[in-house]
Amino acid sequence: PPRSTLFPYTTLFRSDKGINAASWLTREIRFTQSTMDKATGVITDQDIKCPTSLALEVADATTYKGDLPVLMGVSNTPLITRNGRVIEDSWNYDADLKLFFCSEFPVQPMYRDEALPILNEVLADFPFVSGRYKSSAISAILTAVCRPVLDICPLYVITSSQYSDGKSVLSGLIAASCGVEASMAALTRGGADEEQEKQLSAILSRGRRVVTLDNHDGEFKSAAITETLTSTNPEFRILGKNETRSVPNKTMFLLNGVNTTPALDLQTRSVFVRLARTSVDPNRKFKHPDVVGYALANRAKLVSASISLIKWAMEQEDGEWKPNHRFKVWDYMVRRTIQLACGVDVAPPVSEDEDRTVDSSEEARYNFLEFALLLWNTGLRSAKSATGTYFTAADLAGRIGVDSEEEAWVTTLSKRPRQDLTQRCGVSLNTVKDYP
Repeated sequence: PPRSTLFPYTTLFRSDKGINAASWLTREIRFTQSTMDKATGVITDQDIKCPTSLALEVADATTYKGDLPVLMGVSNTPLITRNGRVIEDSWNYDADLKLFFCSEFPVQPMYRDEALPILNEVLADFPFVSGRYKSSAISAILTAVCRPVLDICPLYVITSSQYSDGKSVLSGLIAASCGVEASMAALTRGGADEEQEKQLSAILSRGRRVVTLDNHDGEFKSAAITETLTSTNPEFRILGKNETRSVPNKTMFLLNGVNTTPALDLQTRSVFVRLARTSVDPNRKFKHPDVVGYALANRAKLVSASISLIKWAMEQEDGEWKPNHRFKVWDYMVRRTIQLACGVDVAPPVSEDEDRTVDSSEEARYNFLEFALLLWNTGLRSAKSATGTYFTAADLAGRIGVDSEEEAWVTTLSKRPRQDLTQRCGVSLNTVKDYP
């Protein structure tokens, strides 16, 4: 059942005449059982012993023969392997991928010209800074769809310079494209490294395909995630015990926030998606009002389009694609596909990120700050201040003309553009934060 799934993280077993197989299984193999409280929506994990029915099944030679197969996870959507083999089994174990398939729908083959519009449509209303970042979002959907096939994959960072640009909505859409509900994809902000290790261990043991680290503004540091991104079987210390456990890593991580910047080596393991809303209309709407729900309901089309696009790329020449040294399988299946289909390299080194320019809101921030500095240097001071060491929003509003360029800066920075000019100036001052 999707709400309570067992994923073994210890799966090596060979029979021994001196050992009772059922007893050994019950004693040695542990499972992580995830259950969700329907009333609160909270998911809790619990380590349990091997179920007695499974232990007896494996131990009984009349019903089971051979070694217990390694199970790396369960997939309810079709997949495509690096060799171009499409797997859409509704109930079968795949020995090559070590995955159990219970696909809810088959793949609908498409041409490239059919697949790209489907992916573009669901992303049509997001304010991407440039076409390159829209291509990065398409690559995120492809990564979510084929994540169980990849050994490791990069972190996807969805960021902008202001709030309400659609970062969390885009994260939910990417998760929904492979059937992960938004409520089950979010991960709360962790504390110390030990707490983050505990969270990651629980998430990976559930076999969750996509996990969102939501609303992490500014610099983001996490030694645990940095190591997890490049490990197929990361080891985590069990709190309270002098033991570690190894968990298969089949999870894609999304990170979003305002001006989010991964720190240190984490930045070299990240793909950026940058948004910049140019309209401050609070009533803006998506083509599909509930675009995340639309993606979840139409995931069969999105998965088919993604698999068809990857398969198309595998049949083409390499073009300008050059292999990357770190995420090799992802590089071949996802980055190469985007480069051939869209003509864009979504994961260049940071120093070659030519599109990392100042967007409209950042430009307004700088212009407004220069305007405030100019007024300060010309002697504008608050009349209420004995020392004259600050000015108020009313002081600024008195120097701004109606429909002027200065008012446009204030409107862009204000989250309440329809309010009185003085109130908008106050919000803008709080936004800039580094005026004299």
